[in-house]
Amino acid sequence: MRFLIAGLLLLKSGFASAIAIDVPGYDFAALAGSLTTTAVLQDNLMDPVTAMTDDKATTYAFSRDNPASMDLTFSDGIVDGVNIANGAGVDMSIFFIGGGGHSVGLTLLDDSNILGTALFNTIAYTGFCIDDGSGACEPGSPTDLPIFVMNIDFSVYDALIDTVDTARLVISGASAVPSLVGAYYLEDSLTPVPVPAAVWLFTSGLGLMGLLARRRNA
Repeated sequence: MRFLIAGLLLLKSGFASAIAIDVPGYDFAALAGSLTTTAVLQDNLMDPVTAMTDDKATTYAFSRDNPASMDLTFSDGIVDGVNIANGAGVDMSIFFIGGGGHSVGLTLLDDSNILGTALFNTIAYTGFCIDDGSGACEPGSPTDLPIFVMNIDFSVYDALIDTVDTARLVISGASAVPSLVGAYYLEDSLTPVPVPAAVWLFTSGLGLMGLLARRRNA
């Protein structure tokens, strides 16, 4: 039994642990880990790179130029450069601060090869705000800005046949204020860690011994 439990734990270790963020209900296997940009970005609280790669949806960056291109890579929290994969359902979420009319062009790349480009303009209100300290979410308040989320399914990319290591956001100061970018699926998380052959042999041996014992008792 101990070895069976050990085998299950080994299988479980192949899945990336979720990373908590400041909007309840959204736990990612990966967060954007680094940022390069073609334009000067302005942020609300800190430098743009930190604003886009931390674990808070309430820090964001927007462009003074029109448009700005931002390349974000992903990490599993331990090792950089782990690819995200096209899993079932939502594969990536991008948060926006403020109004709900934002749009963003998203190009997916793997090893600098462009897999596909799509424009997304439908986002949903998360039910949460940047709280001004009142304890209540008041979307109409200039200091209580609502947090919206754009959930993206990679199946819309006809050319996507591989995993993805870079998300290239194209934004403008007038239409998009990206915040936290996270991915739900990691390549590693979809590949269970193989259990050593010795464990399988030992557990199968235990099963054989149990079968023989039952026959003797019969």
